[in-house]
Amino acid sequence: MTDRRNRGLNARIATALGSRTGTARIDVLDGAAAQGPSGTLLILGDVALAGRVGELIDEHGDGFPFSCCPDGFFDADALCLNLECCLSDRGYPVEPKPVHLVGRASYLSALPQPQRCIASVANNHFLDFGPEASLDTLTALNRAGVRYIGAVGSAVMPQPVVLETRGGSVGLLAFTTCAHPFSRGAPVNVAHGRADAVVRAIGAFRGQVDVVVVVLHHGVEYCSFPFPRDRVLCREALTHGADLVVCHHPHVLQGIEAFGEGVVFHSIGNFALGIGPERRPAAARTVAVRAHIADGRLRYVDIEPFVLNDQFQPVPAGPEESRSILAHLHGLSVALHDDRSARRCASLARRARVRARVGHAWSMLRRTGVSITARYYLDRIASSTRLG
Repeated sequence: MTDRRNRGLNARIATALGSRTGTARIDVLDGAAAQGPSGTLLILGDVALAGRVGELIDEHGDGFPFSCCPDGFFDADALCLNLECCLSDRGYPVEPKPVHLVGRASYLSALPQPQRCIASVANNHFLDFGPEASLDTLTALNRAGVRYIGAVGSAVMPQPVVLETRGGSVGLLAFTTCAHPFSRGAPVNVAHGRADAVVRAIGAFRGQVDVVVVVLHHGVEYCSFPFPRDRVLCREALTHGADLVVCHHPHVLQGIEAFGEGVVFHSIGNFALGIGPERRPAAARTVAVRAHIADGRLRYVDIEPFVLNDQFQPVPAGPEESRSILAHLHGLSVALHDDRSARRCASLARRARVRARVGHAWSMLRRTGVSITARYYLDRIASSTRLG
């Protein structure tokens, strides 16, 4: 029965993405009509209020990053985004990686309707400038009225965030597998996406809300295929009670697929982050995910294509670009449904991860030397036992 539901929902995903311009709609419940009012949750990819985006806010004002989004786009019961930075004027870079993302607390005023925003901080840049800066970030979010998910520690509001909509209640959780955590006992850390921890967190409140949404920050940067272990984690989340899983970190689009009665977006890309189309054309294509909840069920998921311009602003994709983005998603999604293609995708993802890690290690060796590089990787190995 489960396999038949998987096939049916995957077929509807393929149909929704095929030969479409503009918004594509995935019918999760196969045409079952809603009896009551509906609620909506808008989910966006990586947003870094730091670096070049922060400079543009200073130059053009708070409204600049999202000024190209159409009227009414942000009209939803809540907006969930991945806040890919910390916000503080304290701290220092705590690891020798090539990119550290830190912005000012005042940049939060760039967010549309901040009181409706939910920020995931479970990513690999929230901890960039140490515990003080991470705690400053959470303080800034609280002051701006922005709720957050994905943090753990003695000084942190625990997950989940529960959202009440006219169509039913929604619980949101966030996890990451690609962050380098602080030592155990730190007042703040990221919620790590070990399969047992994710399943346990879903089970702890599954009966208390109507719909469960899990946000995951994992994958291989600039790779169009989900890493096999990450794909398994998404399956575990869906088969243990999540209705929708949305992922980011690769900075490019990846496929969409179904397990049971739930849907996973393996990567929805960037939404406002300082990677321009001239540097990484694939990273300038993204989608917004709009979940519709009615009668206590996830009923539809809309996919709205966007492109990032040369000032890192999300702009609605035109007809041809929209068709191209949806066709690209269609090909990536269909490949995951065929065993032979899926094995090839897994192989390509493994190779991409090896290349990325070798490149990262070589870059660090040239910048910092053998001693710092060796200490960094030994600490990363040790950290795998303390993430939680």
